[in-house]
Amino acid sequence: MIYSKIPERRPAMVQAYCVKDRKKIDVKDAKRVTLKNGRGAWQGTCPVCGGKVYRIG
Repeated sequence: MIYSKIPERRPAMVQAYCVKDRKKIDVKDAKRVTLKNGRGAWQGTCPVCGGKVYRIG
């Protein structure tokens, strides 16, 4: 079953793990994306280092 659009239910703050900073952070500019295997994820930037972070699921 293929879904054309994933509903965007944005929680108050999306948290993800930043590999560069080695800690959990609140994601800045979070948006919902679909990975190439079809799974949904949140993508954004780390407010500390500016790197890309993902939260899968």
